[in-house]
Amino acid sequence: GFNFRGQLQAYIMGSANGFSKQGSCPVLSFGVIADVQHADIPDGRSFLGVPRYYRHSILVLQRAVQRWNADKKHKFVINFGDIVDGFCPKDLSLSTVNKVVEEFEKFDGPVYHMIGNHCLYNLPRDKLLPMLKIPSEDGCAYYDFSPSPEFRFVVLDGYDISAIGWPQDHPKRLEAVKILKEKNPNSDKNSPEGLVGIERRFLMFNGAVGKEQLKWLDGILQEATNMMQKVVICCHLPLDPGSTSFAALLWNFDEVMGLIHKYNCVKVCIAGHNHKGGHSIDSHGIHHRVLEAALECPPEKDAFGYMDLYNDRLSLTGTDRMETKDSPKEVFRLGINFLATTLLSLPKVEKLEDQLQAYIMESASALSKQGSHPILSFGVIADVQHADIPDGRSFIGVPRYYRHSILILQRAVQRWNEDKKHKFVINFGDIVDGFCPKDQSFSTVKKVVEEFEKFDGPVYHMIGNHCLYNLPRDKLLPMLKIPSKDGCAYYDFSPTPEFRFVVLDGYDISAIGWPQDHPKRLEAVKFLQEKNPNMEKNSPEGLVGLERRFLMFNGAVGKEQLKWLDGILQQATNMRQKVMICCHLPLDPGSTSREALLWNYDEVMDLIHRYTCVKVCIAGHDHKGGHSIDSHGIHHRVLEAALECPPGTDAFGYMELYNDKLSLIGTDRMESTEMCFSP
Repeated sequence: GFNFRGQLQAYIMGSANGFSKQGSCPVLSFGVIADVQHADIPDGRSFLGVPRYYRHSILVLQRAVQRWNADKKHKFVINFGDIVDGFCPKDLSLSTVNKVVEEFEKFDGPVYHMIGNHCLYNLPRDKLLPMLKIPSEDGCAYYDFSPSPEFRFVVLDGYDISAIGWPQDHPKRLEAVKILKEKNPNSDKNSPEGLVGIERRFLMFNGAVGKEQLKWLDGILQEATNMMQKVVICCHLPLDPGSTSFAALLWNFDEVMGLIHKYNCVKVCIAGHNHKGGHSIDSHGIHHRVLEAALECPPEKDAFGYMDLYNDRLSLTGTDRMETKDSPKEVFRLGINFLATTLLSLPKVEKLEDQLQAYIMESASALSKQGSHPILSFGVIADVQHADIPDGRSFIGVPRYYRHSILILQRAVQRWNEDKKHKFVINFGDIVDGFCPKDQSFSTVKKVVEEFEKFDGPVYHMIGNHCLYNLPRDKLLPMLKIPSKDGCAYYDFSPTPEFRFVVLDGYDISAIGWPQDHPKRLEAVKFLQEKNPNMEKNSPEGLVGLERRFLMFNGAVGKEQLKWLDGILQQATNMRQKVMICCHLPLDPGSTSREALLWNYDEVMDLIHRYTCVKVCIAGHDHKGGHSIDSHGIHHRVLEAALECPPGTDAFGYMELYNDKLSLIGTDRMESTEMCFSP
């Protein structure tokens, strides 16, 4: 007979030990390298002081080509730009480019190039593009190719609008010069001095994708969608703030990603330019991988690799300084999904579905625990937004269940108490809805707080915009038992010696919740007048990309709070504590819609990135939820809202905190997530 459990156990153990090795072959494989930046000059340093090995970098390329040829499996190679350095003597530019191109041509197959800023420092487009065999119309360097029917690669020209590479009077150069004058006040347009957060991308060594290229890209993505192709985007300049330093971003990355996010065919975006490399997953599940530079490899070290492209993943196998990227946990999940599909297609076995589900859950649970116990566990919920009013819809038409949401909270508290293991609960804000009748605001807040207080332990609250629509801070904060100084709602706590939780006040600078004449309200009103031209300051009409966050229902962290946060992170570093940041408003564009971001998220994350103690940032506000990993490896998890659960469904969960990960176990609409970090 059919030994279900034995067969299943064998398959799952095989999956756990490496699903990718189970006879599954990639659709294709290709070589990758970035930022060779060769020049026959002595070694030097970047403007940040990082060593650069100009003569050695061509040896890295030679070893790469030798390895790719020896592998005998790579269909093509992609060079992610900057094959020659800007310090190359100009009388040697042509011969140096020719020398590097000749090394690439020793590969036994096609090589696809893209241009970078250092290429354009050396040669104008009309000379450079023919040498790189880039198909060009009017000097533009964007194109696409399909190495197999299932996949399409799109190579973007990140210097389409650029102050370098075009003739002095070219319209595209003039447009770039105008942008830099407007966005960068420095006389040296390669200096980010005085620019804050993502504004630091407006430097002359970056560029933009122009309108014609955007129109072309739209057509390519529509065509790929019609042909059911998966798309890989390649660009010298990174397209996601989570994957790179802000000073390395494409100027209009937000506009490009806004277009890409209209489709679901794009799976991965790969870039160069930021030499240290990086990886993030944006709010639409697209991976962004920035490749480590060949230029910064000391002698005998390398930075190149190859990518295996499967139907369900892209695996980068790196050499030396190019970090390999493939998650065993993700591969395992894919293995389970494949297993379920395969077994459920077999002839009917009695209760097969039940046995399959039970055993998979049992095996997945056992594998995730691996004999280790969490240091602590705590409950989480976000955006209850209760009100005793009929159901309605959000401004984008999503149903909202105002009366049902308190039942979710009741079930959550009951479950947390039954578990008998949760040390505390964190509420991520917005416990009452803005449509709550104002004569019921106080009683409704009190009613929801009383439900939270039925939990057998402490509850830590933070404020959201809907809380502030109902009650001013001087009434709200005492009800939520938030320790307050001058009406501010930020604080921290350490439930164990190893960990510290920091609760930020995302409405510190806000047009709501403060008295009319309060300096923090006046600062917010002035800020909105400058950033949002609409009469209705909750409308994003006309705002582009990340500017869409400048809405009245968002807010900012003020200078005093930033100073306090700096002190807390310094203290946590000294005490060797790992830090979890909690804020109603999300702090990473990859985890959320742009309309939901903290106004000065970039300034806050700049501060956080100065330290290595912060491991996870958790938020609410954006009801659909989200998850990303930023350029510094910090996880950003936005929790799904209780408010938008139809009757009979839930959105709450609990988190288990280990030395090297935070595991969210969600209920119903709150998606379970495992967030691993360095111990």
